[in-house]
Amino acid sequence: CQVSSTIYYCALLADLEIVERDCHSYPSDYVPLGMDATVDWSGPDLKFRNNTPYPIRIEAEVSGGKVKVKLIGTDEKDYYIKMEAKTVEILNFDTVEEEYTAAEAQAKGYTNGQVKQEGVTGFTVYSYKCKYDKETDELISRTKEVRSVYERRDYTIAKIVDPNAPEPSE
Repeated sequence: CQVSSTIYYCALLADLEIVERDCHSYPSDYVPLGMDATVDWSGPDLKFRNNTPYPIRIEAEVSGGKVKVKLIGTDEKDYYIKMEAKTVEILNFDTVEEEYTAAEAQAKGYTNGQVKQEGVTGFTVYSYKCKYDKETDELISRTKEVRSVYERRDYTIAKIVDPNAPEPSE
């Protein structure tokens, strides 16, 4: 996905036509929010179209955990692209305790207070393609490219309870 996200971001900046793109379920940390593209063998794909009159070549390399991508082609445009992302919704995660008896916890290997799942904040993000004049750097247009929705995931802790303990009183 890091490769597909990097290619997607390059295709946006090259002003190529995006045919198919899906964002990740959760935010990724290698491209800005709204600029990612997930892929899967059986599911979503990244597809873009070379809508220029000239061929393009994709050069990519991976080194030190980083992905570098270049789209090589002929640029005749009198503008350049910058991408903007605007977060329109933040979905904070909750802390949830999942209760287990001592026997259930032991069978699953949980200890009291053990973190079962880290929390992830969710977001709704609008991405905008901004065209700027190459000579004057003036904004020509700003159009909404895509809406990306990233799910939140609750912070979950194991809590061991005694089912035979008396109910607490007020």
